[in-house]
Amino acid sequence: MTQQSKCPVTQPLNEEELVPPVPSSAFRIIFTATRKPRHELQLQEVRFICGEERDARQVKAAFNPGGRSPEGEGPDKATDGDATGMRSKWLDLNMRPMCNSTLEIRFHAPCVLRKYDFITSRHAHGRDPTAWRLWQYTSRRGCWQLLDMRALESPPIADFSSLGFFNVFRRHSYRSQTTGHGGRTALACVSFDGLLAVEDVVHLSVSVSPNHTTRRDHVGAFRGASHLQASAALPAPPERTPSPGLIVLSTFAWLPGLTWGSTVRLCASEHAGQRAACATPGAVAQRQLELIEVLRRNVLHRAVAELHLFVAEKAPVTWLLLKMRWFQHVGRHKVQLVQLSQRPTFADYMRYLGDRLLGRTVVLVNMDVFIAEGWLGTKSPLLPPNTAFFLSRYHRRVDYGVGESTNALRIVLNASARAAPASLGGAMHASIRTDVKTRSCDLRAAAHAAWHRCSCVPENFGAYDAYVLRLERQLTAAELRALEVPQNTWAGENIFLFVLIHALHLRVQNPCLSLATVHLHCALPSKIGEHVIGDRRTRKRQAAAVAANIMQDIRDRFESAQSSFAFVWRTRVPNISRLDDAWETSNSIFWQNLSMMS
Repeated sequence: MTQQSKCPVTQPLNEEELVPPVPSSAFRIIFTATRKPRHELQLQEVRFICGEERDARQVKAAFNPGGRSPEGEGPDKATDGDATGMRSKWLDLNMRPMCNSTLEIRFHAPCVLRKYDFITSRHAHGRDPTAWRLWQYTSRRGCWQLLDMRALESPPIADFSSLGFFNVFRRHSYRSQTTGHGGRTALACVSFDGLLAVEDVVHLSVSVSPNHTTRRDHVGAFRGASHLQASAALPAPPERTPSPGLIVLSTFAWLPGLTWGSTVRLCASEHAGQRAACATPGAVAQRQLELIEVLRRNVLHRAVAELHLFVAEKAPVTWLLLKMRWFQHVGRHKVQLVQLSQRPTFADYMRYLGDRLLGRTVVLVNMDVFIAEGWLGTKSPLLPPNTAFFLSRYHRRVDYGVGESTNALRIVLNASARAAPASLGGAMHASIRTDVKTRSCDLRAAAHAAWHRCSCVPENFGAYDAYVLRLERQLTAAELRALEVPQNTWAGENIFLFVLIHALHLRVQNPCLSLATVHLHCALPSKIGEHVIGDRRTRKRQAAAVAANIMQDIRDRFESAQSSFAFVWRTRVPNISRLDDAWETSNSIFWQNLSMMS
């Protein structure tokens, strides 16, 4: 048999093919891809958490079926608890010829896996895993069940770095297979020995009756509704069932285009002073790469099922996205580009929700904010009744690769460079750096300290970058006029908050302690004051004046003498909280209303 020249591409698996965690004393992780294709695999440490215990201290043995490791770098090194030791890594040389590697971990006692994490080793980061499947062994049935799967992950390019704990997906319903014995069902289960080849991995999804779906509901619409049955056969809805997962609504700025590029003032030279209200072409290109990375992370997030994206120039954005593998494999099935030939306002978003997504829970995010942890395994539905979430962001160090996005951006910008070398696109093409393969942005640095109060901290002054809401009716023309504020202007979110509270009568909370969103904005940073570097759109006080002009509409709509810009600008969510707090508040109000009715 000739050796294959290229490993198969690992495709994301539908979450309906996963099973719930059960007590198990053996797990198998089958790695199917590394950062550098057809490369060896290495890991410093594997960490499992069951309940509140870290099982690295309970590991009985670790095996690498079909693998080959140098002396002192066997699979036991992946579970020895040493996350920074120079001589404590696991290396499988057979990942290169076989395109997969299996790590089997056995524990002294069974555990119900909650989450797990990988720690990368030092140097040779092309060996870092980017795709894998996690299986649990069920002794009751004597076979292996698929517990989790990841594809197209991007580990940090740094020594001894955590990929971040992956939560084992705990869904309320699981696709099941009818056994034919009295109507009982059994979760999909397979048996294999030795090494599982990539081409032998079968999809475990099986069809159920077209007229019924199996539902497993351990909570009702409210946490106190314990009278609901644990499982029941429900008639399938007559209309198409929406895709499971989050619906995200955002925008993508194509900076060389007329809509966004017309606001950028280019500096006379690449060495213009930092206080100059201008931007260098190189800095604009860096900002474009940041926006691409934010979009990539939102698309590849396991909780996201659909991403509706406002774009002003659809053709170049489509061309750009199709040049990147993550979009070809995953994005083209999730992303819907929506033509909007202007900078989006909150009115544009709400109008779109009313026309296209009425009655569905939507996460509206700023274009430089990506969804992080906390969104998988949340209550269904995510939102309590008559509630909206206004989420403050997190500031973190974000390391990301730019090799593929730089190449794609250069290809698209090349057309601008040939057509108009003096244009912004031509200047960006000439200044973009192809030798830089990775970038890092740390908004915790001293240079960005002024923005600390915008993040998820108790002293937050009312800044929000993500919104979770469910629109039950279309907004009136007066309500939409009050929201004709660009999303990225000062106090825009406070006006949005004011209208949701007073027009839609929603309770608003900020459970950012449970639902994390991360801000990525180191290129072309904003500064407190009247100017924004590189962007003519805002003298911030001018933005305040624009917002003040629409307050008459708010006064007419709500007949409030306090509906001045100063009052609305101070509208904010009282404090940060957790998701459980939002549900506790909702439940208490529900039961109070129920007792009053009775």
